[in-house]
Amino acid sequence: MSEFTAKITAELDTSKVEQQINGLNGKKVKLDVDTGNTQKNINNVSSSIKSATKTASSFGDTLKKSFNIGAAATITREGFQLIRTAANNAVEAIKDLDGAIVDLQMATGKSYDQVSKLVGNYNEMAKALGATTTQVTEAADSWLRQGNSLSETNTLIRDSMILSKVGQLDSAAATQYLTSSMKGYKVAAEDALSIVDKLTAVDLESATNAGGLAEAMSEVAVTASNAGISMDKLLGYLAATGEVTQESMSTIGTSFKTIFTRMSDIKSGKLELIDEDGTTEILSDVEQTLANVGIDLRKTVTEYNNYGDVLDNLAAKWDSLSQVQQNALAKAFAGTRQQNRFRVLMENYDNAKKYMDVAANSAGTAESKFSAYLDSIESKINSLQAAFESLVYYK
Repeated sequence: MSEFTAKITAELDTSKVEQQINGLNGKKVKLDVDTGNTQKNINNVSSSIKSATKTASSFGDTLKKSFNIGAAATITREGFQLIRTAANNAVEAIKDLDGAIVDLQMATGKSYDQVSKLVGNYNEMAKALGATTTQVTEAADSWLRQGNSLSETNTLIRDSMILSKVGQLDSAAATQYLTSSMKGYKVAAEDALSIVDKLTAVDLESATNAGGLAEAMSEVAVTASNAGISMDKLLGYLAATGEVTQESMSTIGTSFKTIFTRMSDIKSGKLELIDEDGTTEILSDVEQTLANVGIDLRKTVTEYNNYGDVLDNLAAKWDSLSQVQQNALAKAFAGTRQQNRFRVLMENYDNAKKYMDVAANSAGTAESKFSAYLDSIESKINSLQAAFESLVYYK
């Protein structure tokens, strides 16, 4: 812990609180995080601010912005509790920051000093994003290990942090889900925010949430993309099915992975498939069952029709089919365990199409929803914690 040198000052003149807190900006002062002095200093800071006659501003402007939250904007007991919470969290985070530097060293091959400066930049990002420095460094470590440049990583950090906040996910999960979707659909770093836009827009229109949709899509993105299912169509399927069944979105995603796999694997002469759980099932032939209702799975002997078009055509006919035909198709497409979810999709295909359109016209939605998050108390506490963390300097 000797590398961490900073101090949360306790020498505030109560008549000059604003001036002295602003004066903390950019100073390297020492903090012994392993003694009771830290808590004493934090207590003294809170006490000094509380006895002041005017609202204190922050390190830079962060503290001032942190109190710009409506009824909590005045320095009340609740306001002081926010300061104390953020300061205590910052002290606890110092050990994590030390580990983050070591992780980033391994990811980048840079020296401790170089990475320390990099973490300083991530601290600034954290304050702007309503996040903690540790959350941002975790995302950075993951993106850098994937071979992204520093510039690409900075873009992807912001995008995954937006997904984390609007989707109510931890930063690691948001990064993982966004990575899966990007790789599955071969989306470039500069276009990653478009994925978050789609997730956020469908979240606002359906009885599903962005985090669950992201998780579901991560399960099936590669299979869906290979099957010719666009991301917009996939999100429509996931949202329409998920909101009706109210099952875990991970389960919904896995179900569609099975459905798309069966569409590819079950054809004339091959009536056996090993499901996700290792169960071998003798199945109806998807291709033949579709042909029985006048729909072609393949356009040539060696080339499939677009699976999205196949499902569009089937959904258009679904209500006119007999119960026997519906049963045969549901079993052929989805098997015994997944057929109910397939039925839900067919019966709610109008909603699926509505959500497809929402996803296709979603540009800017994530930024709009993220702006609302930035006004939340959670964001203010995180930004304030990052402001306290910014007092930590690395030798």
